[in-house]
Amino acid sequence: MSAAWLTARNLKSGWPTLAIMIGASVWGVIWFPLRTLASFGLTGTAAGAATSAAACLFVLLLRRRSISTVRWHWVLPLLGLAAGVTNIGFVWGAIHGEVMRVLLLFYLTPAWTAIFAHFILHERLTWSGAALAGLSLAGAVLMLWSPRLGVPLPGSAAEWAGLAGGMGFAMSNVLVVKTSRVLPRI
Repeated sequence: MSAAWLTARNLKSGWPTLAIMIGASVWGVIWFPLRTLASFGLTGTAAGAATSAAACLFVLLLRRRSISTVRWHWVLPLLGLAAGVTNIGFVWGAIHGEVMRVLLLFYLTPAWTAIFAHFILHERLTWSGAALAGLSLAGAVLMLWSPRLGVPLPGSAAEWAGLAGGMGFAMSNVLVVKTSRVLPRI
């Protein structure tokens, strides 16, 4: 990484990308502690609420002055809703379903992100982007197909929850970028 890239402008513009990368990493490993907590009787919803409350408290304590500078915009409640769908869909699906299948459906996020970015951010969906989205969906069909189940669709409520969570995560990713564009001081 060159020193020229590490300017204040580039670091500021990299925050949405960093947030998305950290979020994707967390979703990739969080299923294990959630399943452990579920084995102790703590429901996924309660665990998700507790971790969200801890994160909110952390932000309130460390960034309380910054919160007063946030301006209202219609994107903010949509971002909260998308993040909530992501959390509930992933947590419930990972606890109650076959983890590999739930994660596969959750991580179709790039395909949904390309589609959502086209309509919400007005980004051009290139042929290569469309092909990549199609390839990821075809890979999921191939991995999910089973002679016993027939049609390669999600086969349980947990798998549908994982798919909804992945779509919520894609929407969250797009709305993080939208938020950074409409509210650049956040």
